Amino acid sequence: MPPVFKVSRPSESSRLKEIAVQSKSYWGYPTELLEKLKSAFPITEDYIERNLVRTLWDESSPVGFFSVVKGPPALLDHLWLLPSHIGKGHGMQALEKINALCREEGISELTLHSDPNAAAFYLKHGAERIGEVYSELQKTMLPKLKFSIRPSPSS
Repeated sequence: MPPVFKVSRPSESSRLKEIAVQSKSYWGYPTELLEKLKSAFPITEDYIERNLVRTLWDESSPVGFFSVVKGPPALLDHLWLLPSHIGKGHGMQALEKINALCREEGISELTLHSDPNAAAFYLKHGAERIGEVYSELQKTMLPKLKFSIRPSPSS
């Protein structure tokens, strides 16, 4: 059964933070940094209400989520999958859903600040590198990427 994307509910904010931290742990970051990230991620009830946030469900449990801040400029603020679901095509499905949602919202470009370990995934799926941004929390530069939203296949 393919995963299903559902509009995220504000009551899911704690669970979404947990998914983000677990996903980040996939890359071997130290526990201390992961704990700092958990408190720094702005995934609050208000954040979920104000932005385009979708939770990815596999059968009866959430396994990932993404969020788009409409901007301007529009920003892919989060895209996280539980480590057990990385490499199963769910990230690509999420990007397809994000593309469709952006088209519906009239968004033609979407920027993101990628984890350095995930940048190759985004570049492989059509993002272009447009610079770097400094992450105070991680004390490193992050790739700044941009997606041009593809037109509808029926256009």
